[in-house]
Amino acid sequence: MRYVVSPDHRHWHYLSFDRYSLQTYELRSASKGAPLVEDQKTGFCLGDRYPVKNPVQAAPTEPVFTSRCGLTRPGKLTMREGISVGYGDDYSAFLEGQDLRLDGLPDGRYVLVHRVNADRGLKELTYANNAASVLLDLRWQNGQPSLRVLARCRDTADCHR
Repeated sequence: MRYVVSPDHRHWHYLSFDRYSLQTYELRSASKGAPLVEDQKTGFCLGDRYPVKNPVQAAPTEPVFTSRCGLTRPGKLTMREGISVGYGDDYSAFLEGQDLRLDGLPDGRYVLVHRVNADRGLKELTYANNAASVLLDLRWQNGQPSLRVLARCRDTADCHR
């Protein structure tokens, strides 16, 4: 756990949700497949933020993980975070560390890969759905990037057409 102070929030992050040597987000060339840009996310505040539709297993009737991850409490000595079966936790696209710099990349096709729980540090019913990708077309217009999603892919290896 690490207490994180950023412009948009200040609370405790669970660092082991992802091992950042196995980047959470990476952008690859669609033709070469080598990572070109990697994220710098510093951890997650996990919680039961909303119920999911049709959970694969019985869910608790009420959310279990409802803390705000020690919001404005850097001296907190204990913390309990998680995501219960039947609940989800979304992050908005522009929280600190979740962006990828596109500077210097030429026009072309790229694959954005997103992974969670890559080291399987959290117990799950299945690890088969822990990666997803999108095939993107990047074009620069007047110095500004323009991205168009060409395909959404469950298996990152197949997301290159």
